[in-house]
Amino acid sequence: MKELERDARAIFAAAVASADPEKCVRAALAGRSFSRGVQVFGAGKAAVAMARAVESAVSDVGGFVVVPRGAEGTLRFLEVLTGGHPLPDGTSAAAADRMLREAASGPSLFLFSGGASALLAAPGEGVTLEDKRRATDLLLRAGAKIGELNCVRKHISRVKGGRLARASGGNGMTAFYLSDVPGDALDVIASGPTAPDPTRYADARDVLRQRELWERVPASVRAHLEREADETPKPGDRVFDRVENRVVGNNQRALEGAATEARRRGYRTEIVPSVLEGEASMAGRQLARQAGDLEGGSCLLAGGETTVVVRGSGEGGRNQELVLAALLELRGADGICVLAAGTDGRDGNTPAAGACVMSGDAPEEAEDFLRNNDSHGYFRRQGGLVMTGPTGTNVMDVVVILKDR
Repeated sequence: MKELERDARAIFAAAVASADPEKCVRAALAGRSFSRGVQVFGAGKAAVAMARAVESAVSDVGGFVVVPRGAEGTLRFLEVLTGGHPLPDGTSAAAADRMLREAASGPSLFLFSGGASALLAAPGEGVTLEDKRRATDLLLRAGAKIGELNCVRKHISRVKGGRLARASGGNGMTAFYLSDVPGDALDVIASGPTAPDPTRYADARDVLRQRELWERVPASVRAHLEREADETPKPGDRVFDRVENRVVGNNQRALEGAATEARRRGYRTEIVPSVLEGEASMAGRQLARQAGDLEGGSCLLAGGETTVVVRGSGEGGRNQELVLAALLELRGADGICVLAAGTDGRDGNTPAAGACVMSGDAPEEAEDFLRNNDSHGYFRRQGGLVMTGPTGTNVMDVVVILKDR
């Protein structure tokens, strides 16, 4: 492995470590006090790590957290449940129903991170879990941005979009969010179960129409969105008078950790100020063009979350697709390393977190892999996969670009 590749992987590891959920929650708890016997509930990829910080700081806690299968962990006092991700399943629905019931019995502390939207699935009236899965899958495959996806999710749910706060019956609640969305919008992270929702049913319908999915989603979803029987609570609603929502960690924190490590290794370092989003392959090509303008010994960092419109039949994820597109754009260039990976350790429908490659002469077949959305197939054959396993955190993606000294 070349020095540039080793450095890129170490810089990414520093980004993940900087967004450690246990550290983030511990810092948020400093100077706070909670009554004995407080209920603690959590959902998301980082829920176990967030809960460990609470268990070490608050005595006599009870409750549960729900995490994706494969991301299980052990806690001293809280029960750990598993649910379906990225598509909800029956265990996701059972966890949501249980949280709705138990949150109504007293003051609670909530811990939410990316993945909670799928792990807490309480379909709205007339919508089956299978219909909700179908609508979610269609949006994911159409490349919907996270805000669009969660706008629809909130309006076909009984727990999202502030409805968990409403179900609490006025009990005081505090919610810590580890952000996996651009701009750290509280109503979008985990679909904002304790946050005011500025979107409406009409917005959800517009998302499906703009993505050309209105006629493809199940009839029950269309009927529910047209019925508008129970709008989500909005900013200013009195239900939030006794609710405190706080973002405790985000992508910027990860990027700053990466920048510190890059500078320690001697690279002139710049963080791209705009959030990385849009089509993954287009973002990869754009970043590759920026890489060509870097001076030797430079590091360019970017963070955010791109999307992939699935047209092929291959295996992949947004980060691997971004790197493959960047590799093709850098044909003929020397001395540039590109890494893109998810801080949660999972990219798309693959076991990889992302990919890391050196510029050079990409084989002709690389174009075919990209067209077939088979970036994972390409890197599995050629090498370059970033394999971390579940990291216990989730603050979107990080891109590291290094130029040889």
